[in-house]
Amino acid sequence: MLSKLRLLTIVLDYLLLLGAMTLAYFLRVGFIFSTHFPFWPYFKVSLLTAAAWIIVLLIFRGYSVQVRFSQLKHLSKVIVAGLTGTALFGLIFYFWQKELFSRLLMIYIFVLGTGLMTILHLLMVGVEKRLIQKGYGNIRLLIIGSNREVKSFIEKLKKNVSPYVPVAILDGYGTNQERIGGVPVLGKLNILEQTVEEERIDAIVQGDNVEQVINIVHFCKKHQLKYFLLPYLLGMYQEELSVSLIEKPLIGPKTSSSALETILG
Repeated sequence: MLSKLRLLTIVLDYLLLLGAMTLAYFLRVGFIFSTHFPFWPYFKVSLLTAAAWIIVLLIFRGYSVQVRFSQLKHLSKVIVAGLTGTALFGLIFYFWQKELFSRLLMIYIFVLGTGLMTILHLLMVGVEKRLIQKGYGNIRLLIIGSNREVKSFIEKLKKNVSPYVPVAILDGYGTNQERIGGVPVLGKLNILEQTVEEERIDAIVQGDNVEQVINIVHFCKKHQLKYFLLPYLLGMYQEELSVSLIEKPLIGPKTSSSALETILG
């Protein structure tokens, strides 16, 4: 579901950029079709530039499902893509049309393009949260472990209205707790395969039983499940590591280990 929403966002971004560049034209020359600065050659350059603008943001992983549009880091990507797209517009127009034009027009393009794109992305955050709350596109998680870090992790997921939804917990050592953060504890790792089938698990998050890492990773590969490892298991405590910097998978293309960026956003 989130992948489809991101594809829709790309299409809407492209149309918004074309609209922003068209509006910039009329703001600069007046609400007429100027004979000194013809609209059609300008619009043809806009078609190319809007596509390049989107491609730049794609290169920065700005449309990745793991990215949360409400983050300041994403806003910085939008601004950098805007600066790049605006510069490309100037270069393409000059070398194609062999004409110089107003620098004020470039400012209009940048401000309107980045502004409208930012507004759209923030609106999409609301749409995604509403769909997630209704259960569309949720990724069902099985969590391994029942310690304080696991409880904190579950609370952060709920606070951030994440599409990653914990539905069950297993603990290799066993525990007297029946629920952690509202998520049921179903038993030990001996019922791992049964739990995955019955609960329709999409991904496993390991927060304890570190000696079982290799076995669980192999299990995820065999059953084509995503794999996430909470960073504290590797001795990476939040006070010492900015986990938001970790975006790419650490283990294989089909099973990934990420700090918290992927799930929490």
